[in-house]
Amino acid sequence: VRACTDDHRKPKVERKRLQIERARHAPRAAALVKLADKTANLHDVLNTPPPHWSEDRKRRYFEWAWGVVSRLPHRHGSLERAFDRFYALGRARFGARPQAVVRRRTARELAQMVR
Repeated sequence: VRACTDDHRKPKVERKRLQIERARHAPRAAALVKLADKTANLHDVLNTPPPHWSEDRKRRYFEWAWGVVSRLPHRHGSLERAFDRFYALGRARFGARPQAVVRRRTARELAQMVR
């Protein structure tokens, strides 16, 4: 649980940056929980987004989520396919950038996007 929990004493941008930076070192169970959580979140943003989120905010969330998932060390085929499918839908709907462009962003840049 600790590996999947943000320290809410830290500012939001710092928490989001740390999620990206720490993803690479996540134990298998934590990596799978993160992948499942981000996949479910993309589904929710596509289907029942927070009412106050703009299209740009949705796009930024998709890019940040991909930044986390792309750094996870452990794989799970069907979850990854679901994540990729939702990410592709987000790209089409919100203009999320291609994964190759997101990959070049630093953790700090991606974290700034989800403010």
